[in-house]
Amino acid sequence: SGALYVDYIFTDKVTSPPHDSFVFFTEKLIYMPNHFFSKGHAMQSEVAVPTHDYVQRSDGEAHVLGTGTPQQNRCLAPPGVGPTDVSFVFCNWNKLLKNNPETVRSWIRILREVPDSILCLLENPKAGAAYLRKFVHEAAGTTDESGHFIPGDGDDLNSRIHFLTWEKNPFDHQRRNLDFCNIMLDSFPYNGHTVAQDSLY
Repeated sequence: SGALYVDYIFTDKVTSPPHDSFVFFTEKLIYMPNHFFSKGHAMQSEVAVPTHDYVQRSDGEAHVLGTGTPQQNRCLAPPGVGPTDVSFVFCNWNKLLKNNPETVRSWIRILREVPDSILCLLENPKAGAAYLRKFVHEAAGTTDESGHFIPGDGDDLNSRIHFLTWEKNPFDHQRRNLDFCNIMLDSFPYNGHTVAQDSLY
């Protein structure tokens, strides 16, 4: 931090390798035995217990937290938008600011390689969704020799990218993992912290 009022930092040997980390910190390093970032999932009654079982719901029935499979819930996409028979649901619950162009381009490649898959993101911030869609549209296209933009499959890709609204209760975010996510795609290089742990639990 460089702040004179911070004396110690809790870390681990992967995050802050002992042989050279001392040059990057003004604080003294306190090494935790396994990792520095921990949450009390097992101690918090509000956290959903890990399970591989889905609570089924009837087709046409409105989604209720804790029901349906990720394929069935389709990231709450409107009817007629994106594939109706979803093969797989990728997700990323990080704030949109963590996703650089390289990360979003990797998502485009993944969606292209997995037919009828969708990507479920968190609308955080809400204004960022439009910018991400614009980037996907432009990144999917090419330019001709005259410099004119030639649209690619950006519209199709955007129909397979959906956003969940921000929940004020962090435990609701954790509970949504089972409902809306087959596998989490982390961000790079600014990766997930809380949401990554929530998805692993």
